[in-house]
Amino acid sequence: MIDRDRIYIELLRNGLLVLRQAIEHRDFDWAFAEVEFLHNLPTLIGELNEERHAYFKDQECELYDSRIAKLKCERARRNPKVFYADLLEELRNTRHPT
Repeated sequence: MIDRDRIYIELLRNGLLVLRQAIEHRDFDWAFAEVEFLHNLPTLIGELNEERHAYFKDQECELYDSRIAKLKCERARRNPKVFYADLLEELRNTRHPT
């Protein structure tokens, strides 16, 4: 398993915890933002197409940030920093295998 795959798995693990929080708070806008962020991660594990990884980092992460910034719930806006920030920074610094 390459390091990038490990990061995707950790994002999924953390994301399911965040999604559970959103559902427990009955904040379905927040839950929707989490689902939209997480739903392609399983297909990126082991993916050889570098354009898909770049799209996730450049587009999907940006869209997620935008969705979260619009939410009224402070917990929703704080959770990405707690659960995702370090992993996403690590992902940005991870080079694809050669």
